[in-house]
Amino acid sequence: MEQAKRKRAHLERILLLCGQKNAGKSHLLRQMLGDHRLGGNVPGNSRMRARALSRERCLAVRFTSPHEMNETPAEFHRKIDRVTETAWRRYWRVNYACAIQPHPFNNMPGIVDVCTGLQNQFKPERIRVVQLAPDQGGNRASQLTTGEVDALRNLDVEVITIDARRSTHAAEPGNVRTLADYFDFS
Repeated sequence: MEQAKRKRAHLERILLLCGQKNAGKSHLLRQMLGDHRLGGNVPGNSRMRARALSRERCLAVRFTSPHEMNETPAEFHRKIDRVTETAWRRYWRVNYACAIQPHPFNNMPGIVDVCTGLQNQFKPERIRVVQLAPDQGGNRASQLTTGEVDALRNLDVEVITIDARRSTHAAEPGNVRTLADYFDFS
């Protein structure tokens, strides 16, 4: 009942693609949307509207990290809240995917504090952090420390690692399926 009073959709799942600047976060998020379960077409560089996952749930994706946009946690939360408010017109549940950086930068904290803030503010059913290690260039600067992983586990945040290197192999579709699977409710 509280949800109906707020006039916002419930934030069901959050997927945070975690990597340093130019790690390949937005590229993988766009490619993920090419999966037939999530719409089947890869968007260009512009913003996109939420995509229907079912009659009652949608997926909203943010391609830019709040770290890189010099946002504060409060601004980041307000943007997500606006997504849930807008989605309410058609959906009961919102799923959210976002590019994020692992370490404090500009006005944003590191990944552990980001997840703590999201849990406190929105109480999602699940949060999954996908670290890109190695990233698209083969670097491991985005890899979380053991302490960060342990802190995320203590928050009941799922942590997985994918090899995001770009190559001529057909490995990227596997990564894309791994990301899309998180939003498959069938």
